[in-house]
Amino acid sequence: MVSANEFKDASKMNTGRNALFKTASIAAVLSMIIIPLSAVLFLMYPAPESVAGWFAQFQENKIIGLIQFDFLYVLVNLLLIPIVIAFWFLLRRLNESMMVVAMVLVVIAIPALLISRPMFDFIHLSNQYAAATSDAVRSHYLAAGEVMLAMFNGTGYHMHLILGVIGYLIISVLMLKSPHFRKSTAYMGILGNVLTWGFYIPKIGIAVLLFSVIFFEAWMILLALDFFKLVKTNEKNA
Repeated sequence: MVSANEFKDASKMNTGRNALFKTASIAAVLSMIIIPLSAVLFLMYPAPESVAGWFAQFQENKIIGLIQFDFLYVLVNLLLIPIVIAFWFLLRRLNESMMVVAMVLVVIAIPALLISRPMFDFIHLSNQYAAATSDAVRSHYLAAGEVMLAMFNGTGYHMHLILGVIGYLIISVLMLKSPHFRKSTAYMGILGNVLTWGFYIPKIGIAVLLFSVIFFEAWMILLALDFFKLVKTNEKNA
């Protein structure tokens, strides 16, 4: 027989998880909005090709500069945090060891992206460069900018891309066996993440990466619907 305290604890746990699933659903909706917006702005505002160009852009329009420096992409990855935590609660019983691997990879991938996008540090350097009164001082800030810009497509970014894709692929494959997600949700996750590796195809890498946006958009839409359905089911059964 279940005691009153055990029933209360179970109720609190269910309420807490439902709040997590609501948060994950909202995060998926926000990502669904940001992902295509980010792709459109990427095409509208190509990134500068030199450090001096970046400095000039941040002085002219910081918002556009942040967009070019992948601020929206970083935001989407931060929104993935509650979604990934929800994945853990929903999928770990299918294969806990593989979910641990996936979570570790994602936990490494997200900070790796943050490290490779030192946008606010770059704004500070841009301000210092604009205020410099001699060529020698400006050269100093240009050199510092070169170091930071090297990080943009450096080791951190490639770790983010490679490890993140592996982690999300594991999650997407496990979703195929889960009663909580429709099969189409899992397939969109698989296709979107596999196409992300198209970035490494010579000459057409960026085009393939942009093409993957279609599948990530579909993945976010379906995830939002699946999480929302789960919340409604839990509330109905409470």
